[in-house]
Amino acid sequence: MAIMPDGMTSDDSELSSAEKAAVITRALPGVRVYWGSVSAVRALSFTRRAVGAPDVADQQVVFQAACAARGWTAGGSVCQLGGGLAAWAAVLRMVRTGGYDVVVVDSIDRIAAMDAGRSAVLGMLRREGVRLLAAHDGIDTGDPIGADLVGSLVGAARVAVAR
Repeated sequence: MAIMPDGMTSDDSELSSAEKAAVITRALPGVRVYWGSVSAVRALSFTRRAVGAPDVADQQVVFQAACAARGWTAGGSVCQLGGGLAAWAAVLRMVRTGGYDVVVVDSIDRIAAMDAGRSAVLGMLRREGVRLLAAHDGIDTGDPIGADLVGSLVGAARVAVAR
């Protein structure tokens, strides 16, 4: 599930940072963006540096645009530079102690490098009641559709591990 200009499939080339920002701010013609109601929240950015992935600065552009489009306050940032879930532990501490309402990532792929890692992070955020916005993918666990989608992803991963 991705936010894409009309006629472009998810198999086509990746959107540039400027195009992602335009999509999120609803400034790119021919794009439909769906999300829940706008509310005053304080957002935390999570970025991950990886080979072949969008630059951290590009991920921050998307974060700033997502916050601006929703009227959210853009707050702190956590950047993961290696593998593992240590950066996510820092995110959870910041959400609990810093009063953040939502964690924003560029895309669901920025959560972790592997499907198992993404599933673990999504499950952890869900158990902790942390709202997640994957800006490029249009997934917001603050709305029922986004919450159900993440629940399905976590459930499917559990079934795959059980086999």
